[in-house]
Amino acid sequence: NKSKTLIHNMELSRDQGGKFLASYMTPRKHTFSALGSELNKLAETAGMKVGDLNYSILDPIEGAEDLESLTITANFEGNYAQLVKLVNLFDRSPRFLLIDSLQVAPQPKGDILNATFKMNAFVQDNKQEAAQ
Repeated sequence: NKSKTLIHNMELSRDQGGKFLASYMTPRKHTFSALGSELNKLAETAGMKVGDLNYSILDPIEGAEDLESLTITANFEGNYAQLVKLVNLFDRSPRFLLIDSLQVAPQPKGDILNATFKMNAFVQDNKQEAAQ
């Protein structure tokens, strides 16, 4: 009985882990288009203007053979309320975006802010699917 319970728990964990990866990790072949459109959609929803989007090279994650980390530097322009809304939207994004740092600077004209986000996204490299 103990072995059956252990096997059941392992299978359940494997299934839940697979669902998590499928839901929140970006597939490698769609990485840049998916993340770019997601950032544009979130900024539009928050009412902010999108500036430059810069992506780093993909870095392998130690201990995970099919996951890589991608650092994104993104510039946005808007007011304080829009910035707060954008941060909340990042928090609820289905792309699992982690904000590493945020720099905000006011512009000389009114209440407009320039915000520079440095964030991390995670990419799943499905080498097994590509081989088939």
